[in-house]
Amino acid sequence: MAAFRAAVAMGFAIELDVRVSRDGVAMVFHDVELDRLCGRAGALAEHDAAQLTSLKLLGTDEHIPTLEQTLGAVAGRVPVLIEVKLSPSQSIERLGRAVVAAIKGYGGALAMQSFDPRIVAWFRRHMPRLPRGQLASDLREMAPTSSAARLALRVMLARRHGRPQFLGYDVRYLPSAMARAARRDGLAVLAWTVRNAADRRRARDHADNIIFERAGEPGH
Repeated sequence: MAAFRAAVAMGFAIELDVRVSRDGVAMVFHDVELDRLCGRAGALAEHDAAQLTSLKLLGTDEHIPTLEQTLGAVAGRVPVLIEVKLSPSQSIERLGRAVVAAIKGYGGALAMQSFDPRIVAWFRRHMPRLPRGQLASDLREMAPTSSAARLALRVMLARRHGRPQFLGYDVRYLPSAMARAARRDGLAVLAWTVRNAADRRRARDHADNIIFERAGEPGH
């Protein structure tokens, strides 16, 4: 939440990651497992929201927030881009419904994105007015396993499947044929994750906007 408050203070749009708790609450959290960020064994999806919001992040006084809590704090002051992540053993329907419940009635600017084209397609069907984006990277980066390889191949066809309105592409692999095709077809391309001046230059030449980290640090 401290990072989100800082983004609001600087007028920056916020990109965040969402997974769903065991009891169906959309939580703002990146990883599948809790150990790296919370020092606790187990997956986020194995815990209820009340348990998760009590966990501290990286030894600080910050806790895992729900998506609803986060949006309440942002209060429409800057746009929010929600990356929707599917945890193992959970269904897209359950994930989508949790996100919809959290954003229902929110008056600020929102958009969603996902690496999984099935999730993008779900939001196209159930929330057609919510701007949606397809995330992608180089196939070698996305395919460490055979199942991930199959997903990556689906991503290559995702603009037909989920009908995204923008493409989020890994800045490390720009320029790319996919990004060029997207821009040629009138889709904006967001370069992620820009962390330094070289990334910014690459994004400036081959994308329309950036998802970035470390704003305000020297050299960033």
